[in-house]
Formats: sequence, C-alpha cells, structure tokens
Amino acid sequence: MTSRDLSFRPPTYWPAAPTVKQLRSRRGRTHQDLVGGPPPALEAEQVEIVRIRLASVKPERISVMAIRAGQSITYSVVDDYETVYRPCISETAEPLTLAELRLDRWNGTP
Repeated sequence: MTSRDLSFRPPTYWPAAPTVKQLRSRRGRTHQDLVGGPPPALEAEQVEIVRIRLASVKPERISVMAIRAGQSITYSVVDDYETVYRPCISETAEPLTLAELRLDRWNGTP
C-alpha cells in the first residue's frame, strides 16, 4: 500500500476540478466511471471532490461536492438516489486536507 500525505491541502478546488456542467458536456465521451452522468447536482460552480464507487450491478456512487459560497466553501454528500445526507463538515474557509476527507470522518448515514 502506498502511503499518502494526509496533511495535503489543495490550494483550490477551482479550476482544477471540472464543474458539473463540464462533466455533463463530456458525458458521452468519457471514462466508464461516469456512465450515467455526474452526481445529481444543479449548481454551475459545484465540483465533485470525492467519488466512492459502490461494487454493485449498476454503477452506483456517493460523492462529496463542494461549492463556493462567498469567502467559504460549502459541502454536500449526494448519491444516485438523491438521498439526503448530513455531512459532518458542512462549511470551511479553505479546501479540506486528505485527512479531513477520510471516510471515517464523514457522517455517511442519511
């Protein structure tokens, strides 16, 4: 197993991460992981920062989304079934570190 620097914090989620609008425009000519399109999100500046693919018959996923909100970043958790999740980290002033994105730090229950 490769070790990761869990203290790494990206300088920004924008413009490195594609927006949902950009993902939708690439849907037909992209990697198999995006079959069915991006997670259900409507905000033009919203970006997917984490995707968890579930091992199932259908290509199901759970994603952590980030959106600019003035000087802060707000987060949401979405899945293919539009389940309402309550993330334990809902807003920050800067992007999250890898340690903050670890699954055991997020409330995965709807």
